[in-house]
Amino acid sequence: MKNILLVFIIMLVFTGCFSQITPEQRIASSSYPELTRHILDANLSNISRIEDERIVFEEYMSGKFGSVSHTLNEARNEYLRRYDSSRDAIANAFIANAKTQKHIVRMYKANVNAALTHNLPLTWELKNHEYSNNLDNAFIEFDENDRIIAVLARAHWHGTTIGVNDYLVSIIAFGSNARYVESHISNNTLQNGFIAEFR
Repeated sequence: MKNILLVFIIMLVFTGCFSQITPEQRIASSSYPELTRHILDANLSNISRIEDERIVFEEYMSGKFGSVSHTLNEARNEYLRRYDSSRDAIANAFIANAKTQKHIVRMYKANVNAALTHNLPLTWELKNHEYSNNLDNAFIEFDENDRIIAVLARAHWHGTTIGVNDYLVSIIAFGSNARYVESHISNNTLQNGFIAEFR
């Protein structure tokens, strides 16, 4: 039995089942290859995973701020006081890519961000921990026909081992995720939450 298992493992290794996916393969399988390439080229250190229709980033914000918080409200307030996600490297890369495509990016209030996260597939951490989705601005990329091409939404999950730890999850979603958002979020919600436009 051990010999059969060993032969099976060797076959898996030599047939490439354990081979790592290259950046070029990730780009080729993406439903928005230009955006995927741009994000990879930006060399952002907090990429958690790259999938065919979304890119997920995760950052331990409590560590960035130097300590955990005592309460959930304290964690949220600390984040809002010390960090502006609308100007971070992820938002900048998202906007820069849209400009190279001659698309428009619109920034929205936190209530639109909450609506987006309710309409996107969440990570395991967000599904299994208490989370906040109303602390950050949202970004939506539109093409020349005013169709949604991609979205950037944020949510925070909070671990509570010793105090409250804040983890920021940023999700760039496109492909069928963008189509789903477009058909489920009302124009009224977008109009009322609009802040600025980037060309």
